[in-house]
Amino acid sequence: MTQMARNVKDVPFWKRPITFTFILDFFIILYITSVYTFSYNEYNNISKGLAFLLMGLLAVYVLQKKRIVLGGLGICLGLFTFFCMLSCLWAVNISTSWSKTFTMIQILILIVLIYNYIQMEEKTELYISVMCIAATIFAIYTVFYFGVEEYFAGIEEGTRMGTEINNVNAIGMTTAASFLLNLWYAFSRKKPLHFIMAAICLVISLGSGSRTAIVGLLFGVVALFFFKDKGVKKIFGILECIGILMALYLILQLPAFDIFMDRIDQMIEAVIGEGKVDNSSEVRLEMIELGMQSFFEQPFTGLGIGNSNIITEQ
Repeated sequence: MTQMARNVKDVPFWKRPITFTFILDFFIILYITSVYTFSYNEYNNISKGLAFLLMGLLAVYVLQKKRIVLGGLGICLGLFTFFCMLSCLWAVNISTSWSKTFTMIQILILIVLIYNYIQMEEKTELYISVMCIAATIFAIYTVFYFGVEEYFAGIEEGTRMGTEINNVNAIGMTTAASFLLNLWYAFSRKKPLHFIMAAICLVISLGSGSRTAIVGLLFGVVALFFFKDKGVKKIFGILECIGILMALYLILQLPAFDIFMDRIDQMIEAVIGEGKVDNSSEVRLEMIELGMQSFFEQPFTGLGIGNSNIITEQ
């Protein structure tokens, strides 16, 4: 029976027989892709609808097994959700806090159900690869949303591409994380397709102009190649790391990324307190100052979940 289960797992997702778990796998990929693609635009109801459909399917699966496990993540998320509920008692804007708390309850239910499904079916690695697939689909969608020529023309003009679809920093971080995961699969599993997927995600990550994404890419590449090998092989891993970092550096020297590099310089100047600071960094520094001030005034209770914007608006 165990050998049979292993053989099924070795079969590519799209070649497996249509079973209830196949349907669940399909809807999980679909849902995660929709979260990346539709959460912040006019099609966000698609993502919400898929979330409720997925919760229903997962609930049927878990109830059939007649046991449910919270796990460390479920317990921590449950405690945080409970604190969100309590925060409604002292929130500045109670309706906002209740709305955010209701969202947290939905997330908690979905996370616990997915966690139980992954544990019962032993599909941890499958759902790491799901993140690669979903983010790559999202990256391709981003290019075709604008049109290939328009997208790259926008980058050449120094425009941060993707604001009409999602928060550009979220786009940058999502595709940066997928780039690193695809790179890991490409080197560790020797699957050339993941090199192509990694390249697509890298282009979109850089096109977002997110400084957080570029920092994540640099540290992520170093960590990936430092930990992937042991012994003598680690030397080759370090050389591969240097090669990819040099390639990334050369890409960033292209004229299309001049404005992006200026933003990096301004971010560094904002941190060290010298030179010209861009508007984005200035606003963030003010928000940090306001947040720290609010924390010291109410260190244990806070303002209530979802109420931080009240301070920033003031």
